[in-house]
Amino acid sequence: MVNYLVNKLPEYFQPAIALRKKRIISFLLAFFLTFITYQVILEIITVQIPIFGFHDIVDLQNPWEIPPQRRDFPGDYSQQNLEPFLD
Repeated sequence: MVNYLVNKLPEYFQPAIALRKKRIISFLLAFFLTFITYQVILEIITVQIPIFGFHDIVDLQNPWEIPPQRRDFPGDYSQQNLEPFLD
């Protein structure tokens, strides 16, 4: 019976195809395990640092830095409010 099946359906009984499937499955398994391990290590090791962008830090006690002496931008922040903001 086995010889009959091997002769009728040779593609299912070739050892090269089975070996190729095992290698592909092994490669994919190793790839996914490496990728997951990399992501976990990246999450554990990395530190996220917030970055703030200000157009200008303005000293409100200096009359030359107060509008209309200079242009007012929406990204400007006063020097007096900077420390409480950073805290």
